[in-house]
This record gives sequence, C-alpha cells and structure tokens, in this order.
Amino acid sequence: MKLKTPTKRKKHAPSAVSKKLLLAFGYPNVWMGTTCGVRSSYPRIDDLRRVPAVVRFISAEPLLESLHDINLAGIHWLIAGGESGSGFRAMNDEWALQLRDRCREHGVAFHFKQHPAFRSGTDPLLRGVKYHESPLVQIKIAAAHRRSDEDTDPPISPGKQAGEHISELSADFRAEEQL
Repeated sequence: MKLKTPTKRKKHAPSAVSKKLLLAFGYPNVWMGTTCGVRSSYPRIDDLRRVPAVVRFISAEPLLESLHDINLAGIHWLIAGGESGSGFRAMNDEWALQLRDRCREHGVAFHFKQHPAFRSGTDPLLRGVKYHESPLVQIKIAAAHRRSDEDTDPPISPGKQAGEHISELSADFRAEEQL
C-alpha cells in the first residue's frame, strides 16, 4: 500500500502524516507531494523537504510559468502538465522542457501528464516524446534504518546518509520515442 498525501497548504505538510502513522505503516509506504506551478509556491518545496517520506514529489500542474530555477534537492519525482477544464490557461512547452532538463541534471524522475485542454488526459506527448518516468525506491535502505534506529527520526534522505541514492529512474518508465 502506498500513501500519497499532496497538499497545497505548506503549514500542514510536516504534520499531515504523523510520526505515529509513519511508524505504523513504515517509511517505505509514504509518498508526499506538493503542487508548484508558479515560482511564488517555491516555499512549499522547502517545507516538503522536511517531511521524512521515502518519496517526495512535486506536481507542477498547472504549469503557469517557467520554473527554470527550481531547486530539486531532496525531490524524487516531478509531474508536469497543463491545466484542464473550461477556462484552462496556456502552458508553454519550453517550460515543461526546462523542467525535464532540470530533472535530468538532478536525477529526478520526470512525468509529463498533459497539455492544457478542455478535457484532462489529452496529448501526453512533449515534442513527440512520452515522458512517464517513475521513481524506484530501494525499500531495504529505509527499512534497515527504521529497524536500527526506532527512537529517532530518520534523515530526510536515508540513502544519502549511507552513501546511496534511494531513488533512481525506472527503465520501464523512461521516455520512449514515439514513431
């Protein structure tokens, strides 16, 4: 079971998943994310980094401006896409490509969901390429830490403490060229 808990309210992020719940389910089951489609929401990402989830993700939806300077330290997955529904706002493909490039630079999985449209789920290709990457989590690292240090909070990135990465791109979800 995976528990995904996205939140827009940064003050709720650290407390959204209590320590008791984390210990009951174990850290390998908790994925925590926040939305960030404009630069003014960057503080949400800083709050997210303090949450001891095994996977921390950003949903850049709707992507409403360039996030070329986004700090992806401590982030494992970024989902980008345009707005859907009546009155949807425009998204520049270049903004999504900048995020893809930032993800490549930082080893973060990148998922492009859709272009802006009246109906959701339309046109998942970005310049002819489908980007549906997903983070792979090495559960054994987080589980080993939990067993060895039950009374203290785990580090934000358990793998980094051990000199390993807890997230890597899945070969099954790497971008595939569309013919």
